[in-house]
Amino acid sequence: DPGKKPPLFFHKKTCPQKSVTIRAWRGTPFAMKTLWIGMLSMFFVVPVLVAPNDVQADDRLARLEQGETIISRKRTKAGYTLVKALAIIHAPPAKIWPTFDRCAEYKTSMLKVAKSKEIARKGSKVRCYIEFEMPIIQNLKVVTDAIHTVKPGEMYQRKWNMVKGDFKVNKGRWTLKPYNGGKSTLISYKVLAEPKIAVPNFIREAAQN
Repeated sequence: DPGKKPPLFFHKKTCPQKSVTIRAWRGTPFAMKTLWIGMLSMFFVVPVLVAPNDVQADDRLARLEQGETIISRKRTKAGYTLVKALAIIHAPPAKIWPTFDRCAEYKTSMLKVAKSKEIARKGSKVRCYIEFEMPIIQNLKVVTDAIHTVKPGEMYQRKWNMVKGDFKVNKGRWTLKPYNGGKSTLISYKVLAEPKIAVPNFIREAAQN
């Protein structure tokens, strides 16, 4: 059932030599879980995890191949939360790309998206409306302009910035690159976002426990 959202399976792995925690959700499409991770990270100050800048470092590449999603979060000097994530999906980039390209379908392909609509598309430029379902507090709405870059065999990318919405800032990108001879895809995700609304302490505490 394409409209049914799969359950989340959450577990932790600790890397003693780096004194960090690696969090991975198994059995959940990468696009869905990382978008929700990004949304949660807008609200909660959390310890910085393994930065996914160099997939060759340590044993990160091996863990990615085993199905982990490597995530990092940090606060910028402006006080906003920057989230980065890496994952390997065992399917070619061209097969995965429509999930990111068609924002009108985010309400069924992304976690916690209550509504989504493609407002306009001209060439590589796409304007989208997205409404995020939030616990307790009101839903968050945003209109974004994105550039979709398609270079078959090399790279697929959606890079967006906020036009208007319930955020102080909301910009980021999804990048898909061929892996393992093009049979798989290395997906990187980066988002800088901060909502305008205040978040109750009890929601922060619940998320950090």
